[in-house]
Amino acid sequence: MTARTQRSSQERQARSRAAQLLANEPLLRGTLVLRLRSCGKSSCRCQRGQKHPALYLYTRSGGQQVGTYIPKALHHAVRQAVDTSRRVKRLLDQVAQENLQALRQQKQALSRRKDRAAAEDPAP
Repeated sequence: MTARTQRSSQERQARSRAAQLLANEPLLRGTLVLRLRSCGKSSCRCQRGQKHPALYLYTRSGGQQVGTYIPKALHHAVRQAVDTSRRVKRLLDQVAQENLQALRQQKQALSRRKDRAAAEDPAP
């Protein structure tokens, strides 16, 4: 595990921002889908083609896709929570990419050390 001071400023900032978002913002993973639905009333405009918009949050549970209807009063809050999830994912992807680069550099350094050691040590 590397000390915080050994991490790049970009990685420290990404970790910090992700932690702030996780601690302070609601988070929902899933996909928002706007569906146009019919209500079933024979005299409604939806029967003539002007369907009712309905927002659903689709998530996975036990390998199955589950849709949850979102009432109009909660649209804004749910959109923000889904956006927060996406922002956290981007930040974690950024941290993971930086860690992968560091791993590759460590691997190259080990390989160079082994090559130098092998060149200095003649085989008996």
